[in-house]
Amino acid sequence: MRLKWVILLASLTLVCACDSDKPADKPVPPSVSTSQQTANENAVSATDDQKFSYLLGTQYGPPIYVNVPNEIGEMLEMDAMVQGINDDVKKYKDSTFKLQMTPEKIREVDSLYAKKIEGRRAAGDNAADVKLAGPITGKPMTIDENSPDIMKYSYMMGVQLGEMFISTWKNFEQEFDVNFYVMGIREGIANMVNPSAKTTFTMDELKTIHSSYKKKIEVIMDARRSKG
Repeated sequence: MRLKWVILLASLTLVCACDSDKPADKPVPPSVSTSQQTANENAVSATDDQKFSYLLGTQYGPPIYVNVPNEIGEMLEMDAMVQGINDDVKKYKDSTFKLQMTPEKIREVDSLYAKKIEGRRAAGDNAADVKLAGPITGKPMTIDENSPDIMKYSYMMGVQLGEMFISTWKNFEQEFDVNFYVMGIREGIANMVNPSAKTTFTMDELKTIHSSYKKKIEVIMDARRSKG
């Protein structure tokens, strides 16, 4: 599946933890638990850049993690997805580093799941139930030729999330914190599953950060336009 992302901060909206409009029929993996989403002990000393990284994670990750499974028929594997994010960011910062999947393998897996999507759409209401994911360990993952296809696809989705994160770096002309980005993804997903799940930052904090960085990008864009 080809996903085209447009990184427009001006249109970025905050996900409300109390949103009652979330579809009730989304598959929820039992491995996403409140206990795994505890507030980070360093939150009180987090910089604004780290808070913004977290905010980006809450925006970019949950829609993919929750919506994609209905299209492909399988829950994404969180550990593999996070590995894809970390590897993609590492590759961007270190030109000698290689992803665990070659471009050819990514295209192969992409094609495989594009066919699965077509099959499920054709089946309509008769499509098989979505397969749940395995437990979330939080440990680094190795993706190789023998890894299950869903692990490869989840890793590929993580790489796309990494690219979205890096695109924001480029827009702001600075780096952000991938660890807080991943934290935002994890807690954003937990909050979609359970609105009472504890989060590292409050909604008011995130709204303040959103407002601040929206102004920053506006200044940057104005400067670029003035240069012609």
